[in-house]
Amino acid sequence: ILFASILTLGLVGCGKKNAKDTSKSSQKIAQIVSAEEFLKDYKQNAINADNKYKGKEIEVFGEVDEIGSSGSRHYIKFKTGEVIDNPTFIISRDAPSSMFSNLKKGDFLNLKCIGSSSFAGMPSATDCVKKAF
Repeated sequence: ILFASILTLGLVGCGKKNAKDTSKSSQKIAQIVSAEEFLKDYKQNAINADNKYKGKEIEVFGEVDEIGSSGSRHYIKFKTGEVIDNPTFIISRDAPSSMFSNLKKGDFLNLKCIGSSSFAGMPSATDCVKKAF
């Protein structure tokens, strides 16, 4: 009887866990976009692109073109085929510096960010952290 009770409690617990897993899978998934597509969307229609990306979690990927800083903020720009107007992806203040310290121009990178907006034709995203492939 004791074994049957333990087995029943274990099965009930497994059922609850599966219910939680199902609810997690229904959570909103980040939109995945290449740096080129992100820029193209803003060049075609900034209002539509803001509706698509602004304030939303996005995953953006591409080849690193520039790693820099402006004041106390660090940023990454990807190669997009454009000489200027490349989107700026601002690294999260909470990201440890070691997350990006070994990054080099030409590396392929996947970031998880919050879409921001476009100013003077230069789209951006904020709170970026490195995402594993």
